[in-house]
Amino acid sequence: MNEVVAERHPDWVALFSDGRPVDTQILQDGSELYWRWLCPNRGPFLQEFFWPHIEECLRTYPMDGVFIDMAGYLPESCFCPACVRQMHDAGLEPSDETAHTLFNGQTMERFARELRARMEAVKPGLRLEIGCFNAFGQVTKARGIVSDFYVESLAFQTGWFNCPVMARYVSHAGLPVVGIPAAF
Repeated sequence: MNEVVAERHPDWVALFSDGRPVDTQILQDGSELYWRWLCPNRGPFLQEFFWPHIEECLRTYPMDGVFIDMAGYLPESCFCPACVRQMHDAGLEPSDETAHTLFNGQTMERFARELRARMEAVKPGLRLEIGCFNAFGQVTKARGIVSDFYVESLAFQTGWFNCPVMARYVSHAGLPVVGIPAAF
C-alpha cells in the first residue's frame, strides 16, 4: 500500500472484476477501511518504484530487516489486464475462484522470493517479514523466504483467539513467530 503512489499511478492499483479499483475492505466487524491496494503485476510498479525504493533503503540505512505489511490480494481481486492475461497464459480461468486464488498466491510467492533474493544481494542475512504467507495453507511456502512470521491479530477484526490459533498454526513451519495482537 502506498496512497501517494496509488494517487500518482492509478494504473498500478489492483482491480475488482467489474473494473473498480480495490480501494476498500470490509472487516469482520462490518467496518470499512479505505486505501488502495497495488498490484505487483500492473505496469512498471515493481521496476520503477518498489525495487528501487527497497534497494535504496538497503544500501543507505542501517537496518535489521524488512517488514512488508499488507502484501497480497484481497479476496476477489485482482482482475487487472496484466493479471487476467497472465492467468490465461497459464491456462487458468480468471472467473474460477479457486484458480484465481491459486494465481494470486503464486504471484505473491514469486514477489516474495524476488524480494528475498534482492535483499541477499545487497545485505545478506537480514530479517524479512511479509504478510503474504500468514494464511492457512501458505505457511510451508515461506521457508527460505521469511525469517519469521508476524501474526497480526486485531481483536476488533478477528477476535481475541485468532492470534494464538494462528501462532500455533504457523509454528509448524519451524520459524519464529512474532505476534502483533493489538491495534497500532
